Amino acid sequence: MKTRVPAPCSAIRTLCALVLGENVYAAFLSKGALLKIRLLFAAALGAAVFVAAAGAATNAGQLVGTVGPGFSIKVTMNGKAVKSLKAGTYKLVVHDRADSHNFHVFGPGLNKKVTTVSFMGTKTVTVTLKKGKYTFQCDPHAAAGMKGSFTVS
Repeated sequence: MKTRVPAPCSAIRTLCALVLGENVYAAFLSKGALLKIRLLFAAALGAAVFVAAAGAATNAGQLVGTVGPGFSIKVTMNGKAVKSLKAGTYKLVVHDRADSHNFHVFGPGLNKKVTTVSFMGTKTVTVTLKKGKYTFQCDPHAAAGMKGSFTVS
């Protein structure tokens, strides 16, 4: 015996029938559980939206640090040099392209040597940036100008 489902519920019906199986779904309907299924579906969708929004708020973006080749060091986001950022948690991907440099970033509540002088390659860290000024530098060559900074508000 097929249960007739109103047209607006057809997407939910199809999803539930696929997940539960047609016979189980029909048994639920016969007991008046369509409202419970709708509420469960809406709650799951709302939770997914909430989790996605929370992730976006805490992970503001990806920073890319590059040191070397030569005597260059920079921090970019979306291909543009970083001069200012909003406070938050960021993923910092550092490309160390020379074994004579390191990548060191420091500021309020942060003092992170991401790579060492002998290291060449890529490392990824998560950093939490608070309001203030941050400096990134190659420690052995900072006095020669191999450094930069950005402000967090």
